[in-house]
Amino acid sequence: MSDLTITIIDDAQSRKPSLFRQFAVIAFFVAILFGPGLLANSAAMQWAGFIVCLILVSAAMKIRAGDRMTLHEARRKLEELEAKGRAEAAFNPPKPTRQEGMR
Repeated sequence: MSDLTITIIDDAQSRKPSLFRQFAVIAFFVAILFGPGLLANSAAMQWAGFIVCLILVSAAMKIRAGDRMTLHEARRKLEELEAKGRAEAAFNPPKPTRQEGMR
């Protein structure tokens, strides 16, 4: 079985930017993307900005959703992983080490 590391991070310790910061960055990009289209009065540039804006919003929401679990879901997932590890250990007994094999 490969080693598995599980890190539990609460929102205060999260390395992900806050939702407010993500939306502030998106608003900045919207201004950058829509601004030239509005100044040039170009519908094509405005639509391109709109499409890029939708992509940015969906990416931000996907990052926020991620693999978050409730405490109950996390416990259940840990129990499943432990059961899987025990089952693999039962089918794959440890091989004797070199010193044990020489006795």
